[in-house]
Amino acid sequence: MSPNEPEADDLPQPAGGRRRDDRRRVRGPAQWVLIGVSVGIGVGFAVVLLLSQTAWGRGQVLTFTLAQFGGRLNGDLTVERLEGNLVTGARLYGITLTDTVGVPLAEVDSAYIQYRLASFLGGDIVINRLEAYDADINIFRMPGDTLWNYEEILEDPTPDPAPPETAGATLIERMLLFDVYVTMRAPLEADSRLSAEAQEEQIREILADTARYMIEEVPGGHLQTTLIDVNDGAVSELFIGPDERGGTYLEVTEGTADIRLWRDPPLEVRDVQARLHLQEGVLSYQAPEIVLPNSRGESVGTVDLRGDRLLYDLVITSPEFALADLRWLYPWLPEDPEQGTGSAWLRVEDREEGLLVLARELVLDMPGTHITGTFGLIAAPETFRFVDVELEAEPLRVESVEQLLPADLPVEGLVIGGAEIRGAS
Repeated sequence: MSPNEPEADDLPQPAGGRRRDDRRRVRGPAQWVLIGVSVGIGVGFAVVLLLSQTAWGRGQVLTFTLAQFGGRLNGDLTVERLEGNLVTGARLYGITLTDTVGVPLAEVDSAYIQYRLASFLGGDIVINRLEAYDADINIFRMPGDTLWNYEEILEDPTPDPAPPETAGATLIERMLLFDVYVTMRAPLEADSRLSAEAQEEQIREILADTARYMIEEVPGGHLQTTLIDVNDGAVSELFIGPDERGGTYLEVTEGTADIRLWRDPPLEVRDVQARLHLQEGVLSYQAPEIVLPNSRGESVGTVDLRGDRLLYDLVITSPEFALADLRWLYPWLPEDPEQGTGSAWLRVEDREEGLLVLARELVLDMPGTHITGTFGLIAAPETFRFVDVELEAEPLRVESVEQLLPADLPVEGLVIGGAEIRGAS
């Protein structure tokens, strides 16, 4: 040390008596934690930018997501490209979901999705919001098959050995549909309650009716088609899970659609609100609002899907209806909504002896005709009979009643005054 150089103890000391170079000593644990957190935040932010703002990053996330989600499907899920900020949501283009032999279940032009990526790693899949645009959905069951194509595709190819009540499920909190076209095709089957000869005759009659049914010939038989054209719809709390976890549940908050069970005319739904629950092959529903072009009402009931034919047990209450809105069910009804209006409470129930259709508190107005009362019938495969008939018509115009029937009545002219019809079960 130079003789002119001051001793260390002679240097000015900082306030508190600590040496300035004490701060250059080995850092303590708290300092390293602070540094680590800062570096981690910086690296995490850089990773988020890389994954959300670059094409390469979005491609990596897309590949990972499809691998995780597609691994739970018994089919192939492909997406042409992905755009957007993955932190807040992403838009997918060219989405296709096919079965194991390449037949599409869904082809979607574009979709917007927000989801919890962590849920794809295991357990339930949670999607916060899903919007689908210009989609074609193809649902079918071929003759001889026990499962629908969507059931086969959604069946996990590597099922979890865990108990069924803990199996994974999918929850879509909010789903919006725009221009979605659904085609449903089911095997054409005769009523099993008929004799073999009567079943063959029934099939021949259906196949000959080219103006009413939409039939397609396939290996092993024929398929009957139902078309659903959804202009727009909103669904909330869509839960898709095994029966042990409650099955499938959804709430339809709004929607407009044209439904064709046969060829024209369609059932025109202008708005609907409903809650549906499917478990162990039974569909239960509550629809507090159903709006058709000139009708409105509500309905509650169940549809049993487990047998070779659908079994109904439902109630419909309509304070206002027009016969024109029911032409999808009975094409002989008048097209002009002013030619038939009314209100009714309606019960539809499958019984051992046949399908019961019962109308109570019926009020029906047609040109020159005002009908009130109760009317019911039980339709069996080869017969039908009237039950609980108590109708009053005053006035009554034969022509108005005649237009509701596929054939002319054996009488002509007008009934002056009114008519009363009563019958026991």
